[in-house]
Amino acid sequence: MSRICKLMDEYVFDTERFPSKKDVWTYEGVSEAVKLLLNEKNTFFESLTGKLEDYPELKKIIYAILFRGDSIGYNPDDRAIDIAFMFGFIKSKNEIITVANRIFETKLYNYFLTTDEVIGDYIYQSAR
Repeated sequence: MSRICKLMDEYVFDTERFPSKKDVWTYEGVSEAVKLLLNEKNTFFESLTGKLEDYPELKKIIYAILFRGDSIGYNPDDRAIDIAFMFGFIKSKNEIITVANRIFETKLYNYFLTTDEVIGDYIYQSAR
């Protein structure tokens, strides 16, 4: 959240669309900062996507949630679910796992859309 605030203050504020602080601290201002955040390269996002490469079972379960729309029950004894929960990729809502937040969800969508997994849809064939 602090990164979003920093982007709002340093890059969104004092632009043509957002000339005042009042203009920045709106839904549109926050959305603009989130767009900037999602498009920047940083170590946090590199770590996020790197974990998908390091843990193929994590990659499969995130893919299944995002692109297949699978409803997967929370089971802490399942290795993939445990890893996803440990890294903060997912949360449990009504005993069903979902991606932890919209920023992660968007970043992960973008990641998969730029890899062969979506084109070939092969990653899910060996999952679960």
